[in-house]
Amino acid sequence: MADEVQETVGDAVAAIFGSGGEGEAEAKEDVKEDPAVPVTPQTQSVEAKVEVKADGGKVATLVDGTKVETFPDDSKISTFPDGTVVESKADGTKVTTWPDGAKKETRPDGQKITTRLDGTTTVNHADGTKVVTWPDGSRRESKPDGTKVETLAGGVVTEIKADGVKIATFPDGTKMETQVDGTKVAFMPDGSQVETKPDKTKITTHADGTMVESRPDGTKVTTWKDQSTKETRPDGTKLTKWPDGTMLEVKPDGTKITTRPDGKVEITKPETNPEAEAKPEDDESDPDYEEEEH
Repeated sequence: MADEVQETVGDAVAAIFGSGGEGEAEAKEDVKEDPAVPVTPQTQSVEAKVEVKADGGKVATLVDGTKVETFPDDSKISTFPDGTVVESKADGTKVTTWPDGAKKETRPDGQKITTRLDGTTTVNHADGTKVVTWPDGSRRESKPDGTKVETLAGGVVTEIKADGVKIATFPDGTKMETQVDGTKVAFMPDGSQVETKPDKTKITTHADGTMVESRPDGTKVTTWKDQSTKETRPDGTKLTKWPDGTMLEVKPDGTKITTRPDGKVEITKPETNPEAEAKPEDDESDPDYEEEEH
């Protein structure tokens, strides 16, 4: 119905300016392909009042009050009875303003900007990118490849990539990456990172290169920068490995099994080594002593 009304308005102005004339083309252009044109019984009438200005501009007023004003630079302003205003600028930009304050702007490059009454703004770019900005400052950008970037008012930025990976960036610089399989990796400002897998395995990598892996069964494995490792099992067993191939296993009962790089194995029972038991627990002379930090 809106299309019919647009054509009727064009016909009404044509009746005044003359069929086939420049005025007809201008008037029809004012209402062509614009869904904002209100539909009223009066717009079916071809009666109109036309004013020709000294500068060459023209103003056509229909019986229902619809007004189409054409300027010498080919820009036009159509004002409808309900307060809707459609402005067509000389550069091809078209701006529609509704009575409630909502506004839509279409630019020559294909960009469309819609502003709602509450202040929400939607920008549709020619390449398919869509940006929505809310009154509180939050923002969402949707790209043609499926990527979405959301910025909350507090400064948190969340990017959802086309492959499903989500990256949240916090104001302090912390980043949280959530992978498709559910794995989460937190990147801290100090250079450390914490990875949590779906099975609840947690791997913490410190800035100095030390890595601590905590497994669901209670096993804890610490790996230092020199690649030496210490594994603590749920039953209390501790297994330490050094880069040269030396391995020390300490059983819950205190039994120590040392395996040398040449394959030699030494077993020490706690009751056969009373001197070691008498030494302080943190005595560096104890073969089981090791620093937590390398």
